[in-house]
Amino acid sequence: MNSEAEIGLNEADQSIAEAEHNIRQVGSLIPELAIHGYSTVEVEGQVEQMLQVLDYLRAQRRTIVEKLDAGMPPPPLPRRARPSLQEQKSGPLRAIFMRLGGS
Repeated sequence: MNSEAEIGLNEADQSIAEAEHNIRQVGSLIPELAIHGYSTVEVEGQVEQMLQVLDYLRAQRRTIVEKLDAGMPPPPLPRRARPSLQEQKSGPLRAIFMRLGGS
């Protein structure tokens, strides 16, 4: 395996480990929310979705390693559409856009 692929896999491993940690942290708050009388249905659903995405990422990583080990090129990465300038100026990205000096 070439060093570029190893670097990419190490970055993927770090991201997966961070995601696991973050999901565990959110999951650990669910009992506390329930104790204080808050509904946890939505949070539990979101944690479940995050776990499904994490499983998908792990499967993608395994596929990449298998292809690299077999001497095949890795599968193409899906590209997310970049938000338009208008979308950046509104919605959840607004705070980030403003911090970066946007107007």
